[in-house]
Amino acid sequence: MLHFHCSFLRFVSIVACILNLTQSCAEHALDIDDPAIIAANHAARKAPQASQKIALYNVRVFDGERILPPSTVIIDNGVIGINPFGARFINGQGHVLLPGFIDTHCHPGTVNQLHELSSYGITTAFLQSGSSPDVRESLMNHPGVTELRFASTPAVATNDSRVVPPLIKKEGGFIYSPDQAPDFIRNQSARSDWIKILAVSPDMPTIAQPVLDALVLSSNHHGMRTVCHATAYESVRQALKAGVSQVHHSPVDKTLDDTVAQLYLAGRQPNCPTLVAMQAIAYANPLAGYNYTVAAKSVTALYKAGVPILAGTDATSSPGIPFVVPFSGSMHLELQFLVEAGLSNLDALRAVTVLPAEYYGLRDRGSVRPGMRADLVLVGGDPLKDISHARDIKKIWVAGVEHAVNTTTTLTREGLKKLNPPRPPRQLWETQGQGAVQKLLSLPISLRMKLTPKFGEVFSN
Repeated sequence: MLHFHCSFLRFVSIVACILNLTQSCAEHALDIDDPAIIAANHAARKAPQASQKIALYNVRVFDGERILPPSTVIIDNGVIGINPFGARFINGQGHVLLPGFIDTHCHPGTVNQLHELSSYGITTAFLQSGSSPDVRESLMNHPGVTELRFASTPAVATNDSRVVPPLIKKEGGFIYSPDQAPDFIRNQSARSDWIKILAVSPDMPTIAQPVLDALVLSSNHHGMRTVCHATAYESVRQALKAGVSQVHHSPVDKTLDDTVAQLYLAGRQPNCPTLVAMQAIAYANPLAGYNYTVAAKSVTALYKAGVPILAGTDATSSPGIPFVVPFSGSMHLELQFLVEAGLSNLDALRAVTVLPAEYYGLRDRGSVRPGMRADLVLVGGDPLKDISHARDIKKIWVAGVEHAVNTTTTLTREGLKKLNPPRPPRQLWETQGQGAVQKLLSLPISLRMKLTPKFGEVFSN
């Protein structure tokens, strides 16, 4: 009897983890309007700061391929200039000058969080949430802090409404027929920088291939990139087959193989694995079977095959998310994880500078040369020899405006683990278990069997 009780408790815990992650992915993917936060964001907006003309001399510039001998870089009216006349000279002391970092996947919601990102050298961030116009407006035009780009309302391409969270349905993201795709893309392209497609969770595949194909086709027609968020092997394969522009996250169910790598290469699509988030999910939900080693090995396989890798953290503060990735220093831990997965230090640096700018069409940033936006990070040591030197930040400029450096907090793997303690089975049952079972019973039998193969017979009647 005790064995049955423990097995059933573990089973319910797995179901709770799965369904909680599914629901929270929607909340994570779609910002909820909070008038108080929106008002606070507007109140935090400051008048544009005058960008000093600075001649930063004795710096070694990373040009995207190598670190050059010492030279002088001019910051002039927010961009990199060529004329030092009238500039204030600053000795870079032989330090390395990098382009501002770009977080390809995160979820800031307040101006304070933008300042937090800036203080770690992130000068541009791609907000992968379907924000309302009010939320977006409140986060735009804040001089001297991280600049954002915005995803569309997420589209869930499925013919089964029961696996679509309510928030997505409310915003029109439930796309169950190819005929719906043109109108959805037309509406979203007017207010978004790219189209987001969401595969809800690794245990609930939600992609209907004809619908996904139609979303990508319509996006291409409107000149919009498509970013598919997928954490399962099969969802990744389907997304690549449809020709999405990018796939975000790394599978936690099965390591990507050469077959999938060749699909990536054929379509020239990059991957943004968000390894720090995959590790956080595995720490916080051990009973759900999410495997970080699988996620890391997928990055290794893709990189060895020649697939471009982008750096993103999935940092968020949204309530209800079953893992925690802070804005404080998570990008530097992501770079560490990418190197551990096999990336060279050079390609890890390119993943957070040159490549995001290239794959999102940002021609004014991602490199240090005249005419580019003056997003700059001055670091001690040589990050091409040791990626941890990218953490040793001496100065930061966001569009030519100097921002304070955070010198007090460094996120480590152990720190990430402490932020994501395992959720006890009994606690999961008491807080979510009964509701999870009710939700499970509302699903189709075939999906119940997939989610619960060892207990499927209990729910097959």
